[in-house]
Amino acid sequence: MKITHDGEGYFSVWTLKSNGKENDLLVSAGELYKGTVAYNTSASGSTAALKISADGVWTVQLLPFSKARSWSITTRGSGDDVLRLAKTSVGLRTLRIRHTGEGYFSVWAVNANGRLHDLLVSETDAYSGSVPLPAGTRYAVVKASGPWSIVRR
Repeated sequence: MKITHDGEGYFSVWTLKSNGKENDLLVSAGELYKGTVAYNTSASGSTAALKISADGVWTVQLLPFSKARSWSITTRGSGDDVLRLAKTSVGLRTLRIRHTGEGYFSVWAVNANGRLHDLLVSETDAYSGSVPLPAGTRYAVVKASGPWSIVRR
């Protein structure tokens, strides 16, 4: 989902199950927000609806994983994003990951079926490090409060 919010207060987007219960918190932000997030990535059920709390104008565009931004060797961004991995040759690969923002930062590996399968990074401030790229990874889901970069080796 590509999501934007142009307001001055708290903004949140929850997925809801078919029984109306909150399922996954996709966005929790103060004021302005612009990002791409993944949904239906866990076994906790399909999204039946969205619950949006906002004080300003917002947009949501539903897209399939195949429309995620392509990432071959190096990619940079700021904020939340979903990346589609270009085909890789066989063998162990590592990711050099940096985050220079303040606040929570995570990177999840997602398999070809669109399911989260490995939490690669989970930090509360700036981060710099290398992690192995799990076999079968086709997408990466980035949650970030500021600038980040990922280099595949």
